[in-house]
Amino acid sequence: MSNLSETSTSQEVDLYRESECRFRDIHDWESLTESGLEIADVHRSSRHFVGCRNAGVFAFRAVPDAYLLPAALDDWQQVGLAYEALSEFIEPPNKTNLSAHGEVPAPLWSHGHEFRKLRWATLGWQYDWGSRSYTAVSAMPDSVSRLSAAVLRAAGIAEVPMTAAIVNFYHGHRISDRLGGHVDDVDGDSSPLVSVSLGLPCIFLLGGKSRAEAPLPVLLRTGDILILAGSARLRVHGVPTLIVPRELLPKQIRKRRKICSSEQSRSERVP
Repeated sequence: MSNLSETSTSQEVDLYRESECRFRDIHDWESLTESGLEIADVHRSSRHFVGCRNAGVFAFRAVPDAYLLPAALDDWQQVGLAYEALSEFIEPPNKTNLSAHGEVPAPLWSHGHEFRKLRWATLGWQYDWGSRSYTAVSAMPDSVSRLSAAVLRAAGIAEVPMTAAIVNFYHGHRISDRLGGHVDDVDGDSSPLVSVSLGLPCIFLLGGKSRAEAPLPVLLRTGDILILAGSARLRVHGVPTLIVPRELLPKQIRKRRKICSSEQSRSERVP
């Protein structure tokens, strides 16, 4: 009987979720520092990384087939790609989270109220969330295809045609805009995943083959590119939080931080 109980308990362990919850309480640099949580930040330490034969490409010590290219895009490349994402990638025939709610005003970026509701856009083959399948709609933007090919070459990975992409938009003022832990296994494809970060820094949780494995928290900054290939392709991953400047945080978060700081300061003065 005790063996059955122990088996049941072990099956319910979700270390990924535990880590995800801890990081969702973090919203800015101050709270990240105060948390004492360890993160893999290649910009400050190479502890979790191994330099590859190509300059600017780092492999993860504990995660085979995962690579990080820090500051892979310069400022102009970032601005160019961000402009495309906010002007062209969100227009038909590409679909967004707003497409399912009827006709979307065009150009979308000029309609502030609707634009603020934007959460994602799909490029190339369009993903149908209802049937969990892809349907061919349009070709991938040249800029995305060229970038993907160049990144894979730099990492020494065989190039494959880029056929689909999802652009996730995370609004700094809306803390609900986060990416829950998941595995990209719907298409049954083993092609590498290429993830480009633009804008605010974020915590990327790089998990294991199941949620029972504790994930590695990775700090991604604007211009960083992450590759999950081979055995890393089907690892659980997600984005539990952004690192947001204090002035962009919701008022209730700023107020709570102020109260906590005040209480801490008062307790430190008590003899």
